[in-house]
Amino acid sequence: RFDLADHADTRALDSRDSRRGTDARRRRCRDGSGLARDFGAIGHRSMTDGSIVVTEARSRRDIEHFMDLPYRIYATDRNWIAPLRQEVRKLLDRRRNPFFEHGEAAFWLAWRDGKPIGRISAQVNRLHLAVHGDNTGHFGFLEAIDDAEVFRVLTQTAETWLRGKGLWRVIGPYRLSINS
Repeated sequence: RFDLADHADTRALDSRDSRRGTDARRRRCRDGSGLARDFGAIGHRSMTDGSIVVTEARSRRDIEHFMDLPYRIYATDRNWIAPLRQEVRKLLDRRRNPFFEHGEAAFWLAWRDGKPIGRISAQVNRLHLAVHGDNTGHFGFLEAIDDAEVFRVLTQTAETWLRGKGLWRVIGPYRLSINS
């Protein structure tokens, strides 16, 4: 548990940008403008220079990548018990999950060399805020390859999104709520 106010406001999703000190908002974009409009527009998956690119999972295909990632990461782990895909799909479905009646969430994938290597969600639970009034957001679904930089970039992405929602603390990991 930590306060977002203690962390610098950065969107340096490409680890090389933070080392170069460039304006982290200036990014390669599909439309060639160099300016990302939102997290969904940052970078593109075909980059092969080893950089980490984070995209918001919005399309059905992205959500499938989001759901499949743990199966790839833990494929050789004999002790990993896979969640039922049907249950995860229902949990992420904004029409079928009651969480979305009182909350909102965003889901991101981290990519390297065109392959998904990590995921995270950030969520605002308005019921929690109404009861506790503590300006706290949550993160969850955090999975990634064994690389600290991937985890750093993913958590920064979630923190920045929550800060944009006016929240200054984050706790987790929670799937979407503390009860799921």
